[in-house]
Amino acid sequence: MGEKNKSALLLVIMIYISIIIYTPVDVIADGYWERYVNYSIFNDISSAGDYLWCTSDVGIVRVDKCNMTTKQYTVADGLASNETYGVAIGPDGLVWCGSTKGLCCFNGKTWKTYTEDDGLVQGVVGEIKFSSDGVMWCRTAYGVSRYEGTAFTTYYEYVGINSIALDPNDNLWIAGSMGLTYYDGKEWITYTQVNGVSIFFNAIEFDQDGILWINGLGLHSFDGLEWITRPSVTSDDLYIGDNGDIWIPHGPGLVTQYNGEEFIEYRTELWPVWQFHRKLTFDDEGFIWCTGYKGLYRFNGSQWELFTFSDVPTSNILYDCAEGLDGTMWFATDNAGLCGYDRSRWKTIGVEDSLFFGPQYLITVDSNGNIWCPRNDIINRYDWETWHVSKLKWYASVTSFVPDNDGGIWACIGERYGTQPDDIEYRLIHSRDGVWDVYTYSDGLPGANIESMTLSQDGLLWCATKTEGIFSFNGEHFTYYRESEGLSSNKTTSILIDSEGFLWVGTRTGLCQYDGITSRVFTTSDGLYSNHVIALAIDTRSNVWSVSYTGGVSLYEGEKWRHFTLKDGVVLKKFSALAASKDGSVWFSTKGDGIYRYIYNSQSDVETNEILPATIAITGNYPNPFNPITTIGISLPEAGFVDLFIYNLAGQKIRELMSGTLSEGIHSVVWDGRNSNGLPVSAGVYMSRLTMGDAVTTGKMLLMK
Repeated sequence: MGEKNKSALLLVIMIYISIIIYTPVDVIADGYWERYVNYSIFNDISSAGDYLWCTSDVGIVRVDKCNMTTKQYTVADGLASNETYGVAIGPDGLVWCGSTKGLCCFNGKTWKTYTEDDGLVQGVVGEIKFSSDGVMWCRTAYGVSRYEGTAFTTYYEYVGINSIALDPNDNLWIAGSMGLTYYDGKEWITYTQVNGVSIFFNAIEFDQDGILWINGLGLHSFDGLEWITRPSVTSDDLYIGDNGDIWIPHGPGLVTQYNGEEFIEYRTELWPVWQFHRKLTFDDEGFIWCTGYKGLYRFNGSQWELFTFSDVPTSNILYDCAEGLDGTMWFATDNAGLCGYDRSRWKTIGVEDSLFFGPQYLITVDSNGNIWCPRNDIINRYDWETWHVSKLKWYASVTSFVPDNDGGIWACIGERYGTQPDDIEYRLIHSRDGVWDVYTYSDGLPGANIESMTLSQDGLLWCATKTEGIFSFNGEHFTYYRESEGLSSNKTTSILIDSEGFLWVGTRTGLCQYDGITSRVFTTSDGLYSNHVIALAIDTRSNVWSVSYTGGVSLYEGEKWRHFTLKDGVVLKKFSALAASKDGSVWFSTKGDGIYRYIYNSQSDVETNEILPATIAITGNYPNPFNPITTIGISLPEAGFVDLFIYNLAGQKIRELMSGTLSEGIHSVVWDGRNSNGLPVSAGVYMSRLTMGDAVTTGKMLLMK
């Protein structure tokens, strides 16, 4: 090869190498998932030796009664399903538990699962009982199966079975919507009434004398000849102690004991009003163990003692989430109030804080730090001292809402006026300073439900409707954008605005990026996990997150989609909402599987145009004036140790907000208007003082009440 050819070849190689090195590539930023789950919300409990075995919707937990340590078993350990129900210990020490995917057995090392393929009547297994000769009986959604160690036999096929029990002769008794039925080895005998009165046969159990006890519209007993009825609480459960006393866990926060003569009701200060107790068991030492939202309760005959296992959210069933001004992520739960995580601990706002009892479906935080959570025709606002309740003049339900930029709130309410599913009139309402403005169909509001709301930076309200596309509202005029205006679908579910002003609209047929004229539609063919998008979030990197009706999480990072599913440790088909945090992470609430959080591995790969300050500075506080929470902005030219204090005008130190090392750049610190003793301070002017080495700077704030 000539020198000229060699030089040309070398030039080509160098150009090729330079292209490989300098061609920009779409690097997908990696991160990891965290999960927050309350595994102590148990569905059933059984005692064996030193251990309590507790089933839950997130696996089965073994509790060591000696030191109250726990070990959790999930599908990762061989369990068929994390949703587990009944649990019982066999005479041979094997642990049996029912699940949504069969009957699971644990020999101390491994789990084995029995399903319909093994002869089980149906795969969703609940209550489990053992006869005196070791034969196991289990209740499923479609009947009762018997297992003698080698094969299953179906003894009763029926939908609507509530409870099973075995009499002293090991005859099977079944309670349910069909009445009370038992099998004497030859035929089925059924009772539908007690002393001529029809009752609900909820729970049944035999005592040591062979008397059958039934809970259903009272407490009933049957000795084979005579029925006796005693007025009592109604519950789905009934337990009999070794001394023959009847124990009935029920709610809210109650356990009732019947000693043969009187009913004794227990409610202790350990139980908030929303605390429902579900299951109960007796151990070999004579203690009674009862399950509850916060953990396990042990009764020694005179008092109850609560055992909690970790700092966890109050519920695994969550409907909505929103971030507070101080960075706390708040979640609306089923019957456990509001729970929030401030990156170090979980905290709760419940009925003990005067929150109304019941499911909380929506939550948001306004620009003043107030928490809003509506319930039916009531809108609640919490200013961190008291709840302010606004009773709507219509019997209606809030379907969506969003705070405005001035401490007010926009909400859509639906009022039912007939018996048909679509007999609902929708209104758009706006509240500021206790004054409500109402907009109806006659003002141009669509007749469809508003599924989601968001505000642009200039305060323009954008809404996604169920069947009529999206619209904007400037306080006077409604402007609609439908399929005829370039929107991909009129059936919208969610709406957000990104930093460039593009609308992102979730629909039932894909995710739409919309500029008001044309749409760019993303579907499963583009990498979206599912076309039926139910909720959206945009994180601090301007990445778009979506969750879908059929499950999975999708992430759009500018040009490429990727999604997370079970293989990534993310649940399917249970997501209810998501929210992006100011710290860059994204939070996901689920209906039954707790809370998920995605955290980027590092913030170092986030491009920024920040210009570092020449010296330390307090950049202000927002809002100002404030009540009672404000966020103080500080900027540092370099990393170092800083102190941030609050003083009153008399020069007295009120609170130390920060004392530690911070990185260079811009930071924010929240003051909740309280002093170092945790007490609210009075209205007035306060000074923030930031020091770093010899550098000192101050800021002025006005607290109004």
